Amino acid sequence: MITGEYDGSIKVNLKAPPVDGEANLECCRLLARTLGVARSSVEIVSGTRGKKKRVKVFGLSAVEFTEKITPYLYSSP
Repeated sequence: MITGEYDGSIKVNLKAPPVDGEANLECCRLLARTLGVARSSVEIVSGTRGKKKRVKVFGLSAVEFTEKITPYLYSSP
């Protein structure tokens, strides 16, 4: 689940273990579902082996991304 914002980044909690790319796949699926885009539209561009990742989302403008993600950043779990 998306748990908020930290230092200009989106913070997520994942259940999948960081083994064989499972956590990366779950992260992409979560973002795709949250943003309403296809899984293939979300790509990790750096940080595949670390906790901090850079993700590219195809098919959304910056404004659309902000509108869709903002409610998740400031809501209570």
